[in-house]
Parts: sequence; C-alpha cells; structure tokens
Amino acid sequence: MTATMLKCFNAIQVSLQNFVVEHYTCVDTAEDVLGESVLEFEVPWVEFCQTMGWKSTNRDSAKKTVKTLRQVQVEWGLGEYDTGSAGYLHIISGAKIDNGVLSVRIDPLVRRELLNLRGLASIAYDVSLINSAWSDKYTPRFYELCLRNWRDGKNSTRYSVDGIREAVDCPYEIVNGEKVWANAEFRDFNKRVLAKAVKNINESNFIDFDVQVKTIGKPVHTIFVGLSLKDSLDNTLNERVAKQVLNQLLELGLKQAAENFFDKKYGHSNSLHKLSSKEYHYVQYCLEKYIEKIGTIRPGNESRYLTTCLERNEEGFEPVWAKIQDSLEQELKKQKQEKIVYEQQLNEAKKAKRAEVKGAYNASVVAEYMDELSESARQSLIERAAKAQNKSNPSRLYDRLPQAAKNAIVRQYVLNSGLVDDMIDQARLKRLLKNADAAVEQDFKVNQQRLTVNH
Repeated sequence: MTATMLKCFNAIQVSLQNFVVEHYTCVDTAEDVLGESVLEFEVPWVEFCQTMGWKSTNRDSAKKTVKTLRQVQVEWGLGEYDTGSAGYLHIISGAKIDNGVLSVRIDPLVRRELLNLRGLASIAYDVSLINSAWSDKYTPRFYELCLRNWRDGKNSTRYSVDGIREAVDCPYEIVNGEKVWANAEFRDFNKRVLAKAVKNINESNFIDFDVQVKTIGKPVHTIFVGLSLKDSLDNTLNERVAKQVLNQLLELGLKQAAENFFDKKYGHSNSLHKLSSKEYHYVQYCLEKYIEKIGTIRPGNESRYLTTCLERNEEGFEPVWAKIQDSLEQELKKQKQEKIVYEQQLNEAKKAKRAEVKGAYNASVVAEYMDELSESARQSLIERAAKAQNKSNPSRLYDRLPQAAKNAIVRQYVLNSGLVDDMIDQARLKRLLKNADAAVEQDFKVNQQRLTVNH
C-alpha cells in the first residue's frame, strides 16, 4: 500500500467510526444490528478529502486513489490469530461519488477490523499525524507500534527482526511457500525503513516521546525499541535565542554593555529586548569571540572589549548568518507542519464530537416522536422496523437482538422514513454542533497549555 493509499485507508476508517457513533451510538450495537451484512455508509466528499489531508486542488487525484484502493487486497487471518491459514479481502467492496457525497461499501470482516471489534490491543492510526506529517508509509506504522508501547507504559520492548518487519508492514513475497523480504539484509531495512522512521518521530515536536533503537547480534537477531519523554522547544524561535543571549550576558556581567551599545545605535532605551533574530544571533556570535579571548582581556576592560566585538564583526558574521538562516528555515518548516498537524487533529476531533452530538440529538427527537404515538401506533411502527430489518439482514433477526440494537433499528427506521423531519429543529441542532466545536477547541487549548507548563 502506498503512502497515498494509506491516507485514503485511514480516511475511510475515521469516516466509518464517526458514522457508527452517529447512527448506532457504539460499536457493539452496530455489530448487533449489522452482523454479516455489507455496510454502505456516506461521507461528504470535501470532508473526506480533508481527512485525507488533501487540499481542494487534489480532489481529482483523491478520486483516483479511492478507485485504486478498491482494487487493493489485504492478507487476513494471519499472525497471532490463525497461523495455519491465509485469506485475502478487498479493503472496500465498492465506492461511488455522487452529488458531492462518497458512498463506501465495506464487508463485515473488514468492518470489524476497522472498528477494532475483536478486542485487539490496537490503536487506530492517528490520522492527522499520518496524513499531514509524514510522506512515507513506514513511519506511521512504526509510530503506532511505539504509541501502543508508550500508552502501555513499556519503555523498552524486545523484537525479533522478522517481528518488527511485520509490525511496520515491510513488504515481502511468498516464494516456494516462504516469505522473502524486499529488504533482505538488516542494514538495508535499517537504513530505508527503521532509521528513517526513528528520525521522523524524533524530529516531530508534537509527539510526547523520543525513540532509541538498539540491535543485538551479527547478523542482527534482536532489536530493542526504547522510548523516553521528549524535550519540547519554546514556541517562538526568536524568544528562545533572546533568552539564551540575555542569560549569557547576565552570567558574564555584560548585559549593561550590550544595552548601552544598542541604545546608542537606535537612539532609545530598552533596545536589547527588542532586537531581531539576526541581531540576537549576532550578539551570540560576538559573545563566542569574547569567550575565546576571555583569558587575555585586561581586568576592567571586559565591557569595552564586547563593545568592540559588536562594532567590528558584522561583516564576518554574514556567512555565519547564512548558515543559521538555513537552519532556522528548516525549523520554521517543522513548526509550520506542526501547526497543520494540530489543526487537522482539531478538525478530526470536531468531526467525532459532531457525530456523537448529532446522534444524541436525533435519538432525543425520535424518542419524543415515539412518546406521542398511541400504544397501537407505536407497536405498528416497531413491527414495520423489525420487518425491514429481517428482510435486509436475515442474519440479525430483530426479536433475537439486545434492546440497544432494537432501539437503534427503530430509531434509524424512523429517521430514514422521514417521519420526524418536521420535528428536527435545524437551528437548535446547529447551536448544539457549534457548542460541541467550542468545547473541543477549549479542550485542545487546555491540553496545549498543560503541555507547555509541563515542559
């Protein structure tokens, strides 16, 4: 699966999970209702592209990706569940785009896997990270492996070489009944897959942990993956270098000399606290020169020596500044990417909360409608819903289902039949969804503030 198809796959997974929450409240109820039936669900095409991390200009390419994903087969029923057999299933059994809406058909086995119904100690990919942060397909798989360990409190985990290759979906072929890996030698796998994934994770400041990998044996037979809490950078690059420079000036007793120099240069007081990024780096450059000569400076002449450095080294600083600028540009790109990631995380959290709120509102409207019916009318409605369920899904006969599943069937029947269209207060629903968005935004702000304080 290519990185682009992985984005599409993840968008389908998230859209499916939101659909289930809105229509069935929870995964267990959805399973009770759906059983072995094929599920077709819908999602606005623009919203689906956003979840993929694609801009509007890429929607035609996204359509091609959905079409390609329709052809992809995955190996099913292996690993810890059934080592003696193998099966292959299409990830999606059908898809169409009509009037700005994407409809996706998913077979029951795939649906259960995507909803994590089998009780896996599994973590759905953090879609916003995968779709916005990393272009390769191995980093997100390795990240998921590390994230599972991190959340389970496992700071050091041991893997076999084949085990970790399987975990990150390093491709292989079956030759004469045996697996033949695409990257046969460990050093190739390490360079092309593992080392790259570790570097990507460690350079991503929006992740809580750093990763260290240690190998055992020649040839390598065991890999230890270690995790440790990541140090975070200050939010503003200029604030960071300013803090470093001011602290260093204080430690050397040279703050007054620097203040006098820049106050004279700009003709007003407090200039030292209002310098540009280049100027703070220039002061840092001059301090390095000062420290190199500190043993030869006559006592009492320290301030004058720094002032002379500040006056005479601007030309020599230019090539140094060019290199610093390159480094700053890379870091600014990283911070820009982190902002994109944050915004997409926020948007996906809003979608999930909206699905929950909309489902709860629809349930309240249907409950109000049912309460207004006479007992005979209510029973007649339930019988019609049960008949529709039994016809569409004989594997899940209405009378044999738990009460929560029966309620979901009746609720969806009422909604799909348009019986409560006049009762749905669109203005109120809009307010509820707006309040849900605001609550999610507030939670994100609080979490960001907590992370800032902790670091």
